[in-house]
Amino acid sequence: MKEVPGSRLRARLRPDAPVLRGVMAGMWHDVFGGEAGRLPPSGQLLLRPPDVLIDDKASYVPVARSMVELGSTDGARLLLDAADRRWVAALVPESGNGTGANGARTLRFVCQDGVYLLMPGVAEPTLDAWSDTDLLELLEASRQAGRPPTGLRTEARVRPAFAWGYRMLDADAWYLVDPRWSTERALVLVTIDGGRVVDAGHFETRSFLD
Repeated sequence: MKEVPGSRLRARLRPDAPVLRGVMAGMWHDVFGGEAGRLPPSGQLLLRPPDVLIDDKASYVPVARSMVELGSTDGARLLLDAADRRWVAALVPESGNGTGANGARTLRFVCQDGVYLLMPGVAEPTLDAWSDTDLLELLEASRQAGRPPTGLRTEARVRPAFAWGYRMLDADAWYLVDPRWSTERALVLVTIDGGRVVDAGHFETRSFLD
């Protein structure tokens, strides 16, 4: 699946959740009407059993939001930290269009306010082996330890004169720029709702070499 906003939402039972008929433990299930970036804080979700047609809403299983972990069909995970801030965790190539040495990838955490954290050198091909608790503990430990070396990275912030045209972005936040898709004329910003294509002339940039 392409790493773009609008990927479908999926869910699996938390490790400590009770067994439910029609919902297989450890298996990811489609969420009815779910789209990536939409993280319900409470209430119920409708999960599709393996033998149910995708449009057969009546056969979906209602499950409490607190009983499941959420992700999207592109492999990303949707998290809530202790302060109820939304985060997206995803594995991305370390450089170019491939992976790093020995197939290593970078684990990227992105917050709703534009804050991000990069953890290079992850060998796992997916995030499925980690629970939400594992990922949040890893995020918190990494935040306390400081940013590890990640090579060259670029950030961008909207210029004040153009802030009115980018109301979906925080005017004061520096967003990570995805170098794989950015050009001299257009930047692709990494946000919690996916990549945002913006006019490079409307943003100031800064680069870091760790």
